[in-house]
Amino acid sequence: MTQVQTTQDCLDLLNSNNTDAAFTAALILYGYINANPGKYIVVLPGVFGELQYAGVRLKGGHHADCVKLNEALTGFLNNEWVQDFQIDFPVASKTYTGSNDSIGNYISVFKPTADDLRQLSCKL
Repeated sequence: MTQVQTTQDCLDLLNSNNTDAAFTAALILYGYINANPGKYIVVLPGVFGELQYAGVRLKGGHHADCVKLNEALTGFLNNEWVQDFQIDFPVASKTYTGSNDSIGNYISVFKPTADDLRQLSCKL
């Protein structure tokens, strides 16, 4: 196994036939698939290990700003997330349909819940 610094480095090795596969976060892989139609496939869809969310870091002392940002994110998740996900990650949307019990649907796999936001955000 070869470890490199970036996903692009992995794909460069794959493109030059110097490796057989690349392993990284599912949405990163689906982003590359969307940007390069027909060039790559995901052969092991699913979540391996603990699910990780991306985050936003604010300087300390900005709790009110964090609450405002959290409200904006909640609005996005409630009103726009599904449509944006389907546009930005069409292959993932079609792969994670919920028809396979081991994979689930893309909303249950990738979309943070309101409880996730409350538990992980704006800690004092």
